[in-house]
Amino acid sequence: MKKWVDQTKTYVDSGYSGKTTLWSGDWGTDQGPKGNVLGFFYSTWGINFTLAGNSCADSSKPQVPGNGLYGEYAVCEGPNAWYWGGTWMNACKGTDNQQQIYEIMRDLTCTRTIDESITRITQDYTNHKTAMHGIATDATYGSTFLGGQNHIALFEKSADKINMKNMTAYDQGCNEKFQNAMHDYFAGTSTYVEALANFKQTLSALYTDLTYDF
Repeated sequence: MKKWVDQTKTYVDSGYSGKTTLWSGDWGTDQGPKGNVLGFFYSTWGINFTLAGNSCADSSKPQVPGNGLYGEYAVCEGPNAWYWGGTWMNACKGTDNQQQIYEIMRDLTCTRTIDESITRITQDYTNHKTAMHGIATDATYGSTFLGGQNHIALFEKSADKINMKNMTAYDQGCNEKFQNAMHDYFAGTSTYVEALANFKQTLSALYTDLTYDF
């Protein structure tokens, strides 16, 4: 995490960063035809659900090649394999539809034809390895948003490198609060020590069930 801070600070001070924040209006605008940014680090779902829409010059028109930058983006493998969230299904304890819920969860996660359909429609990456391999090796498959690129082939190669041994239920909060605190340091409105102290204070308030050894 400290290496990320040092690298990001260098990028900001050197003018390599757009200096926006995640989900901000300026960040979204930078992804469209009025932007002047080379590229963005993204999750698999962010490409189709966020970047594709932001790339369009006119959000009221269909997402098709020619609408802004739609069709001009492409994906490349980053320096490290990683993941960001996903789509989750939950069932309520005590439900009287247990069998139906079981069948829905089973089919959506374990049926190759269904998972292939989800990917071909949404362009997102599902959890079915056989289904994803089928699309990754399909010479006729390509994303119109990505100019015809078969990004599933790239995701398949990267997914096998993901290491989840240190994953916890607290990761999202830790990551988000750390990034928010360090933004002040990147912007020059606080020192690194001050930003780190703010992170520790915010984290302690967020996860009161944990014991901290800062």
